[in-house]
Amino acid sequence: VGIDNAETADLMTAAIMRREWAKDSVVMLVSATSDEILDEIAPVKQITNAQEFQQAIKRKLEDQTGLKVLTKIKTGNAQTILLEEAETLRADCIF
Repeated sequence: VGIDNAETADLMTAAIMRREWAKDSVVMLVSATSDEILDEIAPVKQITNAQEFQQAIKRKLEDQTGLKVLTKIKTGNAQTILLEEAETLRADCIF
């Protein structure tokens, strides 16, 4: 699941919660941070924000669906990162 902002994350979380999942299904939340360095604090702040955002979604999904939820944050192009992670994990679906 590509996580980029609150509005889309809420929609994707709701879609995941409505779906029937096979036992032992795993959800991977993936966030991409910008590789543009605007100042020394920006990269750290992006990562901290992404971690907090992912943890909130992770808790919600685990508590309400019983799914195992993993998280990953990488720097670079969000679309490329999401596709690479899906391929690496041999994902059945991408949100």
